[in-house]
Order: sequence, then C-alpha cells, then structure tokens
Amino acid sequence: MTQQPGPQPGPSQPPPQAVVPSLEVLQAEFEDLLASNQAAFAEMQAGGVAPDPMFLVHARINHLIESISQFAGPNGPRWAALTRLNFERYIAAELEAAGPQARKMQLAEGARYTPSMISELARVTGTLRTQR
Repeated sequence: MTQQPGPQPGPSQPPPQAVVPSLEVLQAEFEDLLASNQAAFAEMQAGGVAPDPMFLVHARINHLIESISQFAGPNGPRWAALTRLNFERYIAAELEAAGPQARKMQLAEGARYTPSMISELARVTGTLRTQR
C-alpha cells in the first residue's frame, strides 16, 4: 500500500497562513521579555559586567532596518544596504565637522591657563620640562 501525498496548495487552494497572535498577546510577551532582559542586564551590571550601550543602540537600529526591508519586497536587501551606507555617510560627515570644532574647544580651554599654571602642572606631573 502506497501513501498518497496530501492535497498540495495550488491556484484553488491558498497556502496555510501562520497564525499571528493578538495584539494583547504580543504586548504581554513584549512586556515580560523586556522585564526579563532588564533584570538580566541589572544582574550583569551587579556582577561588574555592563553591556556596551552603543551595541544595544546599533542592534536596535539594525533590527529595525531589517524589519522594514522585509516590506520592500525583492529590493529589501538593496534598500537595507543603502540605508546603512547613507547612515555611515552621515556619521562620516558629522565626524569631519566635529574634528575642527573639538580642536577649537581644546584651544579655547587651553587659553584659560596662564603660563605659570602650565609650569606648575608640568612640575607636578613631570610631563614637561619647564624653562627658568
């Protein structure tokens, strides 16, 4: 006796859809998982290990990009790559602009110190030779 395969989805029979939980169920699971994650972070921190907050920010952004790219259809991977590239271009431009600004701030801070203050700092720290 041979087994006959079950009915195959076709034009007259749509493929079975995944059951999506209700909004209330999703929200409850989110809140439970969020509380659990926060407790795990607190436990790690109490043990002297803290996750890098920038890693978490980047993880959230990357997950958001991936989620949105699923709605872009076949162009989703291209959209995700372009979005990440544009973000890095933005960061590069900000860093380029920030460099001169940081140097100006450092110079302005340095201008607040008198030569005698600088000499005293050099003497105390032993970092610079002072001229007499």
